[in-house]
Amino acid sequence: MDRRHINIFGCGKTAVQFYNRYKKQVQIGYAISNNKKELFFSPEEGVEYKVKRPEAKMGQEDLIIICSNDYDNIAEQLMLLGYQPFKDFIDYQLADILWSEKKIALLYGICHLRGISECLRQSKEFTERYEVFYYANYLISSVYGNMRFQYIITKCDLLIYNFAASPESSRMNEAVLSRLPKKGKTLCLPIIYFGGYFPQSQRMFNEMNPYAIKCDGYNYTPFSYGDSWLNQCIDQGMSVADILDSLYHTDIYDEQFLESYLENEWKRFRFQEQQGEFRFADYIQENFQKRRLFRNEGHMENEILIYYARQVLEKLDVDDTLNIIDEPLMKCSQHLIYPSTAKILGLEWDVMNEILDLYTYNGWKKISVCEFVEKYVEYSSAIRRLKSEKLLP
Repeated sequence: MDRRHINIFGCGKTAVQFYNRYKKQVQIGYAISNNKKELFFSPEEGVEYKVKRPEAKMGQEDLIIICSNDYDNIAEQLMLLGYQPFKDFIDYQLADILWSEKKIALLYGICHLRGISECLRQSKEFTERYEVFYYANYLISSVYGNMRFQYIITKCDLLIYNFAASPESSRMNEAVLSRLPKKGKTLCLPIIYFGGYFPQSQRMFNEMNPYAIKCDGYNYTPFSYGDSWLNQCIDQGMSVADILDSLYHTDIYDEQFLESYLENEWKRFRFQEQQGEFRFADYIQENFQKRRLFRNEGHMENEILIYYARQVLEKLDVDDTLNIIDEPLMKCSQHLIYPSTAKILGLEWDVMNEILDLYTYNGWKKISVCEFVEKYVEYSSAIRRLKSEKLLP
């Protein structure tokens, strides 16, 4: 892939940033844009490139670098014009990875690995060795996105992936492993989730909330994982005031149920550890009462992700020093822990005075427990009504 002579698709901020990064290494012929108002691309004073409109491929041309965050749609446009991905064009993010002198680390799996990848990026030694590429195995990607992933597989030096949680995931893992270069190293990570804080008796564990609607471009809604007890209260027509009163004064689950629930979690953790070489059960069991370790039943707090990532670095013989991360690595809401559950579990903080993170389409919000219940009831009731009126599936 000749990168000495290129053309840039895009004239915006991303194109300027790409130009500044590689201007000493490449020769740019011209820029391309769908915007007819853009006639020249001037990334710095005294430098100007003519802007052309996309045209059908006629013969051998210089490599096109898509410098736009909308690279999926632009890639589709170029393919329809006769250009071949990874031969005639690539996107700027992929160029950064392929043009780097570092090795390529591919993290493939559910969102836990997205959090792990962010932790690994905090390691100076790891980022000096590897360029990190994360791909979610649970999202439907574009045609170019899937081709991009397949191309990366054949180039990566390190694959970190999840244990298969289903026959479909197992087949996908086997397919990815079969295409790895022989030099590639692999690490298989168990999926860690915890229902001890969030016991559920009315539905299967880790099941998505039936009253949550996803939108394009977002993996989660504010209440992706439902609360079976709150759902039951709403089904019974209870007001927010009645729900809050019950929350404070009702033993929602009895002690025997919770102790049995928790014991099953420890057994599952021990079983998971037997299947691989990563350890986490003791750490969770020793610390879950001292501080919140999970945002909701399916997602970890930063502390567990960092603990997990350090084991990965140890396996790779990399210094496990990580920078402190303040922003939540799992992009999902913290869920309610019932006070009666907290009492039986012996939690050492006041769960009713927690300020909870709520992940919304407009960014993070900090809310009280009372506000959480109000928003949950408002959101879920609205979705119920729309579904009952057949306005939603």
